[in-house]
Amino acid sequence: MKMTGNNNLDERQKKILGEAMAIAAIIAFIYEIGVIIYTFYKTGSIQSVLTEIILLVNMFIMTIIFYMINDVYDRDIEKVKKGKGKIKVDEREKLRRITSIGWTGIVAIIYSIGVILVRFVETKTFQSSYLFIGLVVIMSITITLYHIIHKEYHVPKTFFGKELPLGNSKENKRARMAYYIKDAVRLAAIFLVFDIMNPDRIIFSTPAIIDWKYTPYILEFFRRVILFVIMDYAWGEFNIRKKRKYMESLEDNNVEDL
Repeated sequence: MKMTGNNNLDERQKKILGEAMAIAAIIAFIYEIGVIIYTFYKTGSIQSVLTEIILLVNMFIMTIIFYMINDVYDRDIEKVKKGKGKIKVDEREKLRRITSIGWTGIVAIIYSIGVILVRFVETKTFQSSYLFIGLVVIMSITITLYHIIHKEYHVPKTFFGKELPLGNSKENKRARMAYYIKDAVRLAAIFLVFDIMNPDRIIFSTPAIIDWKYTPYILEFFRRVILFVIMDYAWGEFNIRKKRKYMESLEDNNVEDL
């Protein structure tokens, strides 16, 4: 059986992605409120939670803006009052709400990454950004788990968005391994920039037999390449196996229906 990827998101994928982002955004709201309360309790200073407050305000404003952009006030939307003031909302408005909150989740991730990078440039360390790193990690895990639960797996894609082949042939496996290596090199190169900005992050020291100051950077680079290849391979092949199994089950069901 020949399995290839589809470049475009179908309606089901878009729906699941929107729902996952919406849930991640809600978790981000709760997370940031908790961080603000905890930090303010510990420090007693508004200044110490100003960045988090700005994020919350931006998320709230963006939710309203995206809600309006999605034309939520379209008069074609049908609302039927039911019971004690409860409103039954049609599917289009539900989708608009989910999409609006989902875009807010994207804003939260971009904002957090921006804060992490700015603080690293200022302090040459990630220590002041742990809470924002935690936010990005929690949102990413939420999105990933939601996709897995709904059998929508993250099959690795090329730079141009094409899914890698899912088959078990040697050609397919070589194509995927080439991708894992290229991706690992790219990620290691990004971390190498951080190492150059802050050499204290480097684990390796210059060997006594090699008197060259760049040796630790090279060793650290290759250490990360190996680590990222292993991580990419494990995660990528896990998703490919799951998707292959899911696709085969759908084909079996179609055959039984015939």
